[in-house]
Amino acid sequence: MEVKKMSQDGFRFSHDKRFWAVSFEEFLATASALCQIVSSRRNTLNIEVVTAEDYTTYNYATTTFLLDEDEIERKRYMLDELTQEVWDRSFNVQVTLRDEQDSKPFMICVSCDKYADRKRMKFYGQCLDEDTCHVVISKFRHATLSRGIGDGMGKISNFNQLKLTVKIWVYQRS
Repeated sequence: MEVKKMSQDGFRFSHDKRFWAVSFEEFLATASALCQIVSSRRNTLNIEVVTAEDYTTYNYATTTFLLDEDEIERKRYMLDELTQEVWDRSFNVQVTLRDEQDSKPFMICVSCDKYADRKRMKFYGQCLDEDTCHVVISKFRHATLSRGIGDGMGKISNFNQLKLTVKIWVYQRS
């Protein structure tokens, strides 16, 4: 399995769908399960949904690294405010879990870039305690029939790469 283990206290990986785009129901179920797991281990968790609901905001949010997050006009919601309507009008949806009481910048994110990469759900964690890191990875980092596990960046999972290679080979042979 391809997983980028960032350090002793973090991770980065993705669910790469093989057949269809990530659905609202799938994303919400995954985000809710992640929130439930992490909130059972931390009492002071702040959960926020951040979206890019127009092309200009999406463009700034995905290409600009030097701007302060507050300068980008991204919409913010609570998890229970994430509805099908919000999902449908968003180019990008990210659920971020932070513990502001922790002296380290603890953070876990699950996101879906519906504009550029609608078949991938990305997971990222930093400054996690070993138990939380292990539980999140063991719960969410596994391949299924409908998805492979990618590195959380641009590299697709081995299964999806194999499928793409076979398609190109068949196309070239015909």
